[in-house]
Amino acid sequence: METNNTTFTETIKQCTGEITTEAQFVLASLNAIAGIIAMFGNALVLIAIFKTPSLRTVSNAFLASLAVSDFYIGLVIHPIWMARIIHNVWQSSHLLSEMVQILSLQSIISSSYNLCAIAIDRYICIVNVFRAQDIITPRRCTVAISCIWFFSVAFATTRLVVHDPQVLPYLWFCVQVLGIVLPMNLIAYCYFHIFKIARMQKRKIATENMKREDRVSILKNNKAAWTAGIIIGLFFLLGMPNFVVACVQSASNNLCFKVKMIPIWFWTAFIAFTSAACHPWIYALRSKDFRHAFAQLLGRTNQSIENAVFRTVTKEFKTSK
Repeated sequence: METNNTTFTETIKQCTGEITTEAQFVLASLNAIAGIIAMFGNALVLIAIFKTPSLRTVSNAFLASLAVSDFYIGLVIHPIWMARIIHNVWQSSHLLSEMVQILSLQSIISSSYNLCAIAIDRYICIVNVFRAQDIITPRRCTVAISCIWFFSVAFATTRLVVHDPQVLPYLWFCVQVLGIVLPMNLIAYCYFHIFKIARMQKRKIATENMKREDRVSILKNNKAAWTAGIIIGLFFLLGMPNFVVACVQSASNNLCFKVKMIPIWFWTAFIAFTSAACHPWIYALRSKDFRHAFAQLLGRTNQSIENAVFRTVTKEFKTSK
């Protein structure tokens, strides 16, 4: 271990992982914007689910869990990445780097497995349209969400036992496999069958006389599945550059090359975490219930601000008289 650390120390004297001043400014600004959008959008999602009876379903509990994870990314992950960027901290042994890596590990795992839970939920709703409520019970939903968050925190603590800088790329590779590849395969399996069954159900609706309630239920579940599919696809698409960098770093034996690739992590991490800012607007575009809830919330907010301004102006006018 000491020999590896010595070799790494000698290497970084010749190679640097610092980012340029221009890149610092751009990345810090982008992280600030994405963080604000993620917090605002996901706060809307959580408030909408809490205040709108039609959105308080067992299935939407998984969406709420994802929104909590995305809100956490905006509140904590983007600011701490900003701090690392502004101070140009690229050494893995630095305390700020360790904090960033632990929190990033936790958020990646929690987000990917929340998406996995959403995919399984959609799969059950499509395959067992009329028995979904019996299968996806509030208790099972609570247990699943609790397991996701416990596992994400437990796995993130593995960073505390990895101190060799040369081993870190392998840890991140394991994270990408466990947090991206494994969930992606399970989600792909679910969606292969979702789309297959959805096509069959559409043909059935077109050729058979069905009750209006059954037809509406099937079409609503199909649309919800497509919405979840878009969200999941976006998450993995934006996370792919990070996965590629982890693979390249792990495959290389050149220490200097690994160090010089560190600035790329700043960019790929930002791209990966921007999914948290995008998810709420996909709900708004795809779901009438969410659109209506968002409009009501924003309308109420605007009205309360106007009322507050009106009261202030009226009070000042009476005082002046």
